Amino acid sequence: CPGSSCAAQPAGNVVDKLVVAGINSEYIFALGVNVLKSASKRGSRGQRLICIFLLGIVLFNFPILALFNVGATLLGIPVLFAYLFLAWAVLILLMFIAIERLQ
Repeated sequence: CPGSSCAAQPAGNVVDKLVVAGINSEYIFALGVNVLKSASKRGSRGQRLICIFLLGIVLFNFPILALFNVGATLLGIPVLFAYLFLAWAVLILLMFIAIERLQ
């Protein structure tokens, strides 16, 4: 931070960072749902699970994780940890839906 202390600047809100990055939670959820829909049109369960795996790589990789690495808390839980648990739960739910849909 040229000319000033970085600690004096506000960390910012996760939602603000997502908006600046052009990403919102509805978009991420819609992306996951669209990935499942397009994979189901092709047919196999394996293709859907591969798409969910790729979504997991995106959700747990640097650019997205950096957006949630702030000093704020959400209900007393650091925002990064809340995001990790929520994203993990969404991936498990998507896998459950993808597997159970064919049976």
